Amino acid sequence: MSYEKSLAFVLDDHPLVARGMAQYLVNQCGFVHAETAAGMAQLLEAIDARQIPDLVLMDFWLADGISLEGLPALQALCPGVRVLVVSGDEDRMIARKARNAGAHGFVHKQAPSEVFAQAVSVVMGEGTWFAPELDALDISQRRDMPLTSKEIGLTPRQATITGMMLRGYPNRRIADELRISEYTIKEHVSTIFTKLGVSSRMDLIMLMRGRQIEP
Repeated sequence: MSYEKSLAFVLDDHPLVARGMAQYLVNQCGFVHAETAAGMAQLLEAIDARQIPDLVLMDFWLADGISLEGLPALQALCPGVRVLVVSGDEDRMIARKARNAGAHGFVHKQAPSEVFAQAVSVVMGEGTWFAPELDALDISQRRDMPLTSKEIGLTPRQATITGMMLRGYPNRRIADELRISEYTIKEHVSTIFTKLGVSSRMDLIMLMRGRQIEP
């Protein structure tokens, strides 16, 4: 598919990788131009210089942090820009974070080239490209990236209580620290167990496997 007069930007702090993806977008995906940027600041500077992209292909991990942190600024400058996130990390929560942040798709860097091209086509056609398994909760990956309450279907208060349970706090201590009744804590715990599909604190610990939770 050809995107006449369209410009793509590849945001990746590895120059060879960035140039390779830029060339692929031009040669195989029909873009007229594809530029590269090593960081979000460089990308935003280029946009200020009137290089308005139709697509931004961004690596999740950058030398100066997580690329999604700059997504609100990017979308404010380019309200119609399409965003496709890539990563070589095996953590499926990265794709979930990309979707929750407002990106339009996610592709693993190890995906076949035809899958990458199809993802670009779908995203540029106003669709989204995320693996079907993102519709199912997957929080058992043993990674250091924290989970947010929204990602696992909890309220911020429930996420706080879950974190305290994972640290071994009994209901009474949780109630005292949060200054609410122990009965209320028991109600929260019951709801948390139901939402996460567990029946005990041990099940909860086994499910989370060291993952950190942010309210």
